[in-house]
Amino acid sequence: FHKFRRLKLKKRSIKPSSRTVQFYAQTRYKNADQKYCTYNHKLRNGIFIFIVIAAAIIVRSFVNKMVVDVKDVVSIEIDESGGNGGFITPSYFYKIDFNNNTVTEHIENPMNTITQTDTKTTFTEEDKSYFIKYANYYGFFNWKESYDNDCYDMKSTNICITFKDGTQKNINCYGKFPLTYDKMKKVFEKAFGHNML
Repeated sequence: FHKFRRLKLKKRSIKPSSRTVQFYAQTRYKNADQKYCTYNHKLRNGIFIFIVIAAAIIVRSFVNKMVVDVKDVVSIEIDESGGNGGFITPSYFYKIDFNNNTVTEHIENPMNTITQTDTKTTFTEEDKSYFIKYANYYGFFNWKESYDNDCYDMKSTNICITFKDGTQKNINCYGKFPLTYDKMKKVFEKAFGHNML
């Protein structure tokens, strides 16, 4: 029994050979390398899928985007109220005539009994081209039909665009506005000389 125990202890104390150590190290290295390759492959696939989806969204937005020429627009009518349903603050009405290059402004003030008269101003072909250029750039002709935050007594803007083919596009904003609304506000003012939005 004691001899067997000594033999067993001797066997336990045997150190692995250099070949065994080398084989074990190589095995661990291969396993780690395989795991790294698998992770790298998954990461590359994830990045590729993300790029494809992002590209599809961008392409779709450009495909669906309406681009308008100067000759396509006949008129733009804007009805703008500062709030309170037009009962206290004035309401402004504008008509931009692209055939005659004129802007007609009409103001209704409920608190003023004096009848408001229409004023008419003109703009140049350069103003018209400037407006169309930046209206396309800021996606003005692609604004949704309705922007509404379900609140009362908020600022409202109603826009009606009439095209050469007789079709119309209506845009209604009530307390909520497109992302490029402020950008287009500056474009309207620079092109036509009125703060229409």
